[in-house]
Order: sequence, then structure tokens, then C-alpha cells
Amino acid sequence: MDTTFEIIQSLLSAIFSSVGIIKTYPAEMVKNMIPWTNRVPLLLIRLIGVGELVFGIGLILPMATHITPAITRMAAVGLVFIMGFEIFNHVKSKENKVVGIDLLLLILLSFIACGLKR
Repeated sequence: MDTTFEIIQSLLSAIFSSVGIIKTYPAEMVKNMIPWTNRVPLLLIRLIGVGELVFGIGLILPMATHITPAITRMAAVGLVFIMGFEIFNHVKSKENKVVGIDLLLLILLSFIACGLKR
């Protein structure tokens, strides 16, 4: 079971860290790569990107350093909130193709947040 957690944490960390970095690129590049960014202010895009980057690092760093596993739980919960708002935004904008992927990520993050040893 620990190996499953480590694999999921590593994959989610890679996904969210890389997407977070992309959201800090120049505005025109981001707006060309991610369609929903045309509807929201650039500051919000940057804030979400930094949050995803920091929480993504928070998913893997405690495991790698064996320090304070509670940080991993907090990072997973933070990303659950971000994904919840993202799902709401996609449903509201009728972008139903990506909702399934977002739900899968939300479920995996919930698995990490709830399933870690205390």
C-alpha cells in the first residue's frame, strides 16, 4: 500500500508542479495553451499556478525527506480545493470533456489526503 501511495504522490506532484510552472509563463503563451485562461484575470492564473506548484512540491517533499507527513495531507487538501473550483468552472463553461480528468485527479488527491498513515 505504501508503494501505491508513493507512486500516486509522485505522479500527482509531477502533474501539478508542471502545470503550475506553465501557468507562470508569459500571458500570451498561457492563454494559447490553456483555453479557460482567456476568461479569468492574469493575477488569478498566476495565483493558481503558484498554488499548484507549491502544493505539488508539498505532495512529494515530505516523502523524500521523511519530515512532517502532515504537510503532504495539507498539500493534497489544498489541491482538492483547487480541483473542486476548477471542476465548477469547467461545468459552468460547458467544457465537459475535461471534467472527467479533473474528477479523476480529485479522487486521487482525496485518496492521498485521507489514506496517509497518521
